[in-house]
Amino acid sequence: MTKQQSVVSRLGGLLAILAIASAIFYVFYVIYWSGETVTQIELASQGRSEELPVALDPTMNPVRAVLGLEYSGRIGRRIARYDVAIGGDEEAEIKDIFTHSGIANDSSDESGRSIRVRGHNINLGTFEVPLDAGYLVRANIAASNGIDIESATVTLTANSAVWNFRIVGGLAVTFIFGFVMVVAGRSRKTG
Repeated sequence: MTKQQSVVSRLGGLLAILAIASAIFYVFYVIYWSGETVTQIELASQGRSEELPVALDPTMNPVRAVLGLEYSGRIGRRIARYDVAIGGDEEAEIKDIFTHSGIANDSSDESGRSIRVRGHNINLGTFEVPLDAGYLVRANIAASNGIDIESATVTLTANSAVWNFRIVGGLAVTFIFGFVMVVAGRSRKTG
């Protein structure tokens, strides 16, 4: 009976580890790996960018926007404040279909001054394109003191994956079931 309990415990552990690995893979898939790049737009690295044109249509839905920054200077602190908007020109009467504002922080454990150029990507999220039209990308990037922004880009990815809560629920149930199997196998072994 002990051998069977040990097998149950190992199988449960394997199931729990598989669920965790699958969840990590799924997060990266949804946030970074899914979809195909539509365009990568160079922005003004500091200050307000001009309105830069991009062609989008509903067959690309959902579209993911990622802000990429390359910077040097003080590390281990705030990099920059940013505002990104995608909308139409006023003549076409197309309102903004996407806006995102935030603060980019250096995720490094180091601190101090660095002359090395580092890269930092911020997943701004996904949005839906309502109609086939010419859109404009606007951005405002304000670097923090002691930071030099070398370049800034917005990458738009078409047909990006979105969170499927059935998959998330299935992974959670698999992890819980595996954990219960481990606990049950060990408690029978010791009992």
